[in-house]
Amino acid sequence: ALAKTLRDSDAGVRAAAARALAEIKSNQATSPLVGALGDSDERVRTYAAYALGEIKDTAAAPGLIAALRDPCWTVRDQAAWALRELRNPRLAAEITPLLDSPDADVDHIVWLLRHVSPDDARQAFLRMMKAKDVKTRRRGVRFLAESVTPAVLPHLFSALRDADVDVRLLANHPVGQHAFE
Repeated sequence: ALAKTLRDSDAGVRAAAARALAEIKSNQATSPLVGALGDSDERVRTYAAYALGEIKDTAAAPGLIAALRDPCWTVRDQAAWALRELRNPRLAAEITPLLDSPDADVDHIVWLLRHVSPDDARQAFLRMMKAKDVKTRRRGVRFLAESVTPAVLPHLFSALRDADVDVRLLANHPVGQHAFE
């Protein structure tokens, strides 16, 4: 009965229903909550994503991945958190391609990748370092520099030869710290 309230004419009632379903944590609410991720009201979408994170049903993954493109930051934030709560490393393969979108919320996607699969995150950062777009290369170097491993160092050394001065500067610090190890 509460799931039907997600279709109420009042957005406040729909948001309250999604919030209540988060407390109940029943897998039976997954499908209606995934549907609520498409609601016209951002509060409903935010609470729906939160509730799906509390329920932890992997069936919600496709809807939550789509919500990473929501125009509202709080919806994207809750969707990223909910996906992390699923604790499924296989999601990295579905999340990583989102980085190729020009309107991607890179910070949320990177945060999520780091929590879901650090190895996939590292591979995504290496791919970003090879992008034609300088902004993407800068982000790739910056994210990679935050967790330097011996395997990453050769890639950071190559970034020191990038045409963009900011890419070189971002690579400089971590390379300098590890140059004499």
